[in-house]
This record gives sequence, structure tokens and C-alpha cells, in this order.
Amino acid sequence: MTSTFLPSRPLRQLPRVLRGAFFEWNEDKVPRMAAAIAFYAVFSLTPIVVIAFKIAERSFGTEVALREILAQAAFLIGNDGAAAIETLIANAQPRAATPWATGLGIAAMIFAATGVFTELKDSLNTIWEVQPKPGLGIIQMIVDRFFAFAMVLVIWFLMLISLMSSAVMSAAVRVASPYVVGVQFFESFLSLGLITFLFALIYRILPDVRVAWRDVWLGAFVTAGLFVIGKSLFGLYLGHSSLGSSYGAAGSLVIVILWVYYSCLILLFGAEMTQVQARIHHTPLEPTEKAVHVTEHARAQQGIPRTADVAEAVRAEGE
Repeated sequence: MTSTFLPSRPLRQLPRVLRGAFFEWNEDKVPRMAAAIAFYAVFSLTPIVVIAFKIAERSFGTEVALREILAQAAFLIGNDGAAAIETLIANAQPRAATPWATGLGIAAMIFAATGVFTELKDSLNTIWEVQPKPGLGIIQMIVDRFFAFAMVLVIWFLMLISLMSSAVMSAAVRVASPYVVGVQFFESFLSLGLITFLFALIYRILPDVRVAWRDVWLGAFVTAGLFVIGKSLFGLYLGHSSLGSSYGAAGSLVIVILWVYYSCLILLFGAEMTQVQARIHHTPLEPTEKAVHVTEHARAQQGIPRTADVAEAVRAEGE
């Protein structure tokens, strides 16, 4: 019997989507892909943070921008991690250099910032079982880099909105202290909405497959919820543990890596939810003109062969 999905009641499908996503999570070896993305993300951290700071600095001034960024970092990865971010920003301040050196520095920063999105796109393609067409060449690689840079710009814009909302809410708390709970609730709701939209945008645009908007929202919302919950629990854990000090001088880096790895895990889990829900919707999973479907033989060559149990579960989800 063919199952139907009621868009007005998506939570009714949640157990089914979660079950299918866990099947796919194991089959696609998501922890391995998350580790690769986290590796690129750590090296992309410096350019992303520095450029985000520069944009915020132009909007709010140096003092406010630095304070808000460090406050968010302290809540997310503890005081040691925030101190590392502050050092990173301070060391990246411009020094006297020739125009050529400045241009090369900016180009290197952009290239590094887009690396994580290139790796993320490859992982999402693995989840959707598509791959780039052979022989696309260096031109397509350059186009992909520009596309990744556009994604970086979108995230900078959303970060700017988040910083603006944090600054406005902080001022509102000081002015309307009797209503502090309501103000904080509104800030949390706005933050959750922005994060959900960001994840939905990634799931909709980044992979080389045509994804319907209706298929991305549940996965994006669950991922955003896990992100917010994880942020709170991670901050609570850091406040009552000596994880950073256990690793000495590398403690701050370890904290950042752990948080980035967790973020990558839930991001890819949301992607698995999205493609499972697309099958439930019977959405045609068509690659873009730049991609083709991955065969079972190609999956086996990549080290992610589909087992009989999971193949049967995948077929069942689409019935």
C-alpha cells in the first residue's frame, strides 16, 4: 500500500523518517564523512571568523563586534575557546604589505573558507547517491569554488543578522528587565528560526540533486534543534569539566574540533532525514545537469556498499 505524506502534519512521519535516516546513517558511514568535513572546517575557521568579524565591525564598530562574537564563542566552546578566537582575530589584523601581498592573502583566505563547503557538497552528494559527471574539468572546479564562496557570503549575512538580534535583545533585556524571560524566549525562537533556514538552504542548494523545498524543512528543523540543544549541553559540560586543561596548550583547539565534529554529525544526519523524506514524498531524485547517479558498483568502490537489509529498508520507505 502506498503511503501518503500530509504536509500539514509532518510530525506524524517523524518516527518513520528517523528510522530510515538511522539506516542510511550507518550505511553511508556518516561519522567518517563528518570527520573529513571537520578537518576542512578547522582550517577554514580562521578566514571565516576573520571575514565575519570584518563585516560585523563595519556594521557595529570594533568593540561591539568583538564583544558579541566572543560572547557567542564563550557560550559555545567555553572561555578557553573564546580566548583562542580572540587571538585568531588579533593575529589576523592587517599589517603593512604590498598590494600584491594583500591580494594574495585575500585570495588564500577565500580559497580556504570555501574548502569546507566543497567537502560538505561531496558528502551530501554521497548521501543523495549522485556524483559529478566525469570530465567536467578545471572550469567546473572554479565554478564550484565560486558557488561555495556564495554560500560563505550567505552564512556571513545570517551571522550578521544573528549578531544584530543578539545586540538588540541584550539592549532590550536591560530596558525591559521585568519581561526578561519573554525577551530571552523570543531571542531563542529567532535564533532557532535562523539556524533552521540556514540548514534548509544547505540541504536545498548544495547537493547536485534537485531537492524540493517541502522535503528539507523537517530535517532542517530537527538539525537546528539538535544544534541548539548540543550548544547548551556542550557549554554546560565545559563549565563543569577540565577538558581544555587536560590537553594543555592544545586544549582550545581540541574543544573547537569536538564542537565542529558534533555539528557536522547532526548536519549530515539532517541530510539523511531529507533524502528519506523525499522518498516518502515520492519526489523524483533527479541529478542536476552536472551530475549522474552513483551505481552500486561505484558505492562499493567508495567503501560504502549497500547491504541487503538496508537496500530492502530503502525500498520499503518509498512504498
